[in-house]
Amino acid sequence: MKKLYLLIVVLTMVFSYKTLLCSDWTVQNSGTTNDLYGVYFVDAYNGCAVGEHEIILTTSDGGSNWQIRNQNYGTNNSLQSVHFINNNTGFAVGNNFRMAKTTDGGKNWEWDDISTQGQYGLLMDVFFINESIGWTVGKYNLNNNTHGLILKTTDGGNSWQLQQCSEDVILNKVRFVNINTGWIIGNSGVLLYTTDGGATWKRNNNVSGSDFLGLSAIQSGSPHNLLNSVELVGKDGRHYIGNEDGYTYSKFTSDDLYGIHSSGQVALGEGIDSWFVGGDILGKGVIWKRMIYKDGLNYSSKIEKEDGIDCSPLYAISKMYNYITYAVGRNGTILKYFPYHSSITMDKTSYCTTDDIEIKLTTSGNFLSGNKFIAYLSGPDGSFDQFTELGSINTDGSIVSYIPQNMSSGTNYKIQILSTNPISWSNEIQITLNQKPLTVITGNLSLCVNSQVKYQSNYTNYNLKWSVTEGTIIGADNIPEIEVLWDKVGEGTVELIQSNENCTNSAKHTVTINPLPIIPIITKQDSILFTDEGAASYQWYLQNATSLEYEKIPGATDYMFKPKVIGNYKVVITNSNGCLATSEYFYFTGWDNVPETNEYTHIIIKPIPANDFIQIEYSSNNNNKIDFRIINLFGETVLSKSVPNFIGTTNQQVDLSSVITGKYLLVISTGSNTIVKNILVIK
Repeated sequence: MKKLYLLIVVLTMVFSYKTLLCSDWTVQNSGTTNDLYGVYFVDAYNGCAVGEHEIILTTSDGGSNWQIRNQNYGTNNSLQSVHFINNNTGFAVGNNFRMAKTTDGGKNWEWDDISTQGQYGLLMDVFFINESIGWTVGKYNLNNNTHGLILKTTDGGNSWQLQQCSEDVILNKVRFVNINTGWIIGNSGVLLYTTDGGATWKRNNNVSGSDFLGLSAIQSGSPHNLLNSVELVGKDGRHYIGNEDGYTYSKFTSDDLYGIHSSGQVALGEGIDSWFVGGDILGKGVIWKRMIYKDGLNYSSKIEKEDGIDCSPLYAISKMYNYITYAVGRNGTILKYFPYHSSITMDKTSYCTTDDIEIKLTTSGNFLSGNKFIAYLSGPDGSFDQFTELGSINTDGSIVSYIPQNMSSGTNYKIQILSTNPISWSNEIQITLNQKPLTVITGNLSLCVNSQVKYQSNYTNYNLKWSVTEGTIIGADNIPEIEVLWDKVGEGTVELIQSNENCTNSAKHTVTINPLPIIPIITKQDSILFTDEGAASYQWYLQNATSLEYEKIPGATDYMFKPKVIGNYKVVITNSNGCLATSEYFYFTGWDNVPETNEYTHIIIKPIPANDFIQIEYSSNNNNKIDFRIINLFGETVLSKSVPNFIGTTNQQVDLSSVITGKYLLVISTGSNTIVKNILVIK
């Protein structure tokens, strides 16, 4: 959510109106033509500008958008200066002792008249050293005479006390470096100095000139100046820097200088230390800067003019935040200095979805610690209301990413890179995206040799081309569904290439072609059928005598099987890869012919073959009981009969009416002797 919020803010910034003046200064759209006299930023992005007709503007996005906050502006009064003591609380001052206060970052303002005697007066500047102690300066008129005005607060602006001032000029600016040490400048070359918080003010007579208009106090110092010093500028380019131990005068221009900010920021390195803004004799704005240069352990400074500035005169400049600063002036002019730049290039501007994409980044300016460069792809209409993050890096180089498959085709996509610290955008590159076919192959990828398998494409409206290895495509290879014969054991591949007017995609899969089991052989022992052990699974089948189809025998899932009927049998085995092999059929007839025995003196069996009965004539020399059993081919006794003890010859008729057609064994037992005869019953 934090990232999304950040992106929404900076998107607003990048697409706002801006005109490039030179490499680092741009004109911002203030939304007004009123002159702007004061500007203050609490950080690089949140600021306030005030000016003619009591207009108040605020921004929260680095000046890309400015909002008018004083809806009643338009009076003949003007606001001359604005100052914030924290992110929320700020003061603006102007004509007729008018003072406005905000406690919500500039969205709403309350107005006050801080005059005590009702004289006409003017507040030119306001400054706070902390959240409680501050000063405002200007002038008041008494008996048609102008007197310098100094007011101090120690309760955060709730009340103001008059401080002694003997100068009869307008006081234009006030600055302090701590609660005791401060300076005030005014017209006619006035420079006042205090070391007791303003209880007493002394004039420094070592500076001279016309009106002093711009003042900056330096507490931290930098290689070119002293600690606890000030820098002041004014009409005709008059310029001083120093403190009560001495001031150095220089004149680097004849332009009128209205505003200055000396940062003391370049304490241990090189860079911009101070800005000066104003106007020339042609009524154009001018900007100067002091550069600090380092050569080994030595420092030098040089004031240089910014080229390419084409605007109205500039009256004030804000503090620098990581070198980012703002200047305001006549006709609603607002300029922004932003020395951080990134530029991107791409080798091509037309892509298919899922294509790799390389965004080459070059930068200028020393981006700050923790900065990231994040690449974004816009929505199809070119706006970043919808966006896709493509990747990030921490320094110059390339962001290598890919175009997501789900992006629709379009010619208005844009790519830009965002830097996060400070926030800025690269140039944008417009690209064309084409939808690439999402190639998907469906079909079996693990199979048995000699299988014929169908494979399908997920699209039917593209150009198609199939190819395989270790197999053969049966029929056409450019249709949505193909059939492949896999006739070689091992690994093969199936590949599909799909293309439309602009893009081509492919999918390729490895196919495992598994061997078949060795064809099983059925053998018979007694009344049991056998095949080889070691298969993963078995299934026995019996041929249906009517349909001649082989039907699965429920529960017959072992390597051996005991049939219950005569017929043709097969067995199907499965190996560990799931491949099948089927035996030849085996005709099961039941018992094999059993060798006949004849231990009796005489035996005759008739008729052969038998039908409804069988006549048995036999002789015995022993007086024993005789048992008759008729056994079918599955070893089951289907008929039995017993004859009491006898000696000699006898005839016995056995009723076969309940016996079905088939081959049987006649077993005759007497004492310890057994005789076996093969008989055939036909009905």
